[in-house]
Amino acid sequence: MTFPILSAESATEFAARIGMFSVLLSSIEYFPQRHHLRDEGLISWEINSVRQAWCLHPGIAPVLNRLLNYPNVLGLLFFRAAFAGWLAFSPIPVIAQPWAVFMVTALTAAFITRSAYGQDGADQMAWVAGVALSLALAVGTPLALRAYLCFLAGQTIIAYSAAGFAKLVAAKWRDGSYLPAIFRITGYGHPGLARALEASPGLCRLLAAGLLVWECSFLLVLVCPPTAGLGFLICGVFFHVASAYFMGLNCFFWAFIATYPAIIFLVQHRPF
Repeated sequence: MTFPILSAESATEFAARIGMFSVLLSSIEYFPQRHHLRDEGLISWEINSVRQAWCLHPGIAPVLNRLLNYPNVLGLLFFRAAFAGWLAFSPIPVIAQPWAVFMVTALTAAFITRSAYGQDGADQMAWVAGVALSLALAVGTPLALRAYLCFLAGQTIIAYSAAGFAKLVAAKWRDGSYLPAIFRITGYGHPGLARALEASPGLCRLLAAGLLVWECSFLLVLVCPPTAGLGFLICGVFFHVASAYFMGLNCFFWAFIATYPAIIFLVQHRPF
């Protein structure tokens, strides 16, 4: 099984559109939970504005307060969703609309400034990818696009590998006992799956071993044959689909899948 050869432009286009859909979804998800953004909520700007001294600077604080206070922050999320949605589905190539990419990146920076709480790995990946794409489009050369794709692929390879080796040193990851514990978590858990895993220790060990092998060996995508590299990505799709279904990590799927065109490009155009 092979994948069509991607140019830097086409790989960037695929990565950017999927990444912008991730940002769109992330923005929309805040609206049903907007009570957390209120002054008395878990992600209150009134509280979070004192975390960093520069946010209280007399020349900056009034601007930030007007932009990030509730309910104004809902407008920020609306425009972030609007620009991201336009880029995700626009008939115009993303690389021909650097102004819209800059707007999404700037609005994302403003929202991250509001609070580091409530953010997760998907938000961080989308933010890093957005900044990198903005810089590449600002330079506007084919070399900049290739550098962006190599950087994005490297981010994902490091993310998977670091997660795998961090798990590998934990005995309860190696024996699988952490899996049912994770699915008992209130926010991200799945009680039915937790009970099923608790009743099947052998299945826990098998699933944990598979996850550890996949994450720890993901670095091999840099040197293995392209067909094997595609196998790593197919495993990644299944992993993120399962995470989205059982843990509700919808944005994780889109944020990380958005980097796969960059990995495919890197594998197809490596000099060995």
